[in-house]
Amino acid sequence: GNAIINLCDYLNIDVRKSIAVGDYNNDISMFEAAGKGVAVSNACKEALEAADFVTVSNEEHAIAKIIDDLDKEKIVF
Repeated sequence: GNAIINLCDYLNIDVRKSIAVGDYNNDISMFEAAGKGVAVSNACKEALEAADFVTVSNEEHAIAKIIDDLDKEKIVF
């Protein structure tokens, strides 16, 4: 979580406009710090519950799907 906050601060980006993507317990703090937290569908139960959105698995081009969902306004801030 601190890494997201520090990176956004360094890049002068509003942290509320950031997205964290993950699959395990260690990613939950990123989900909480970022504007939106996205878990891949094959994530652990705790990560799935903590995420704002769930996308396809990490084996199904999850990042490309998230970008497409942003473009189609399926994920909004």
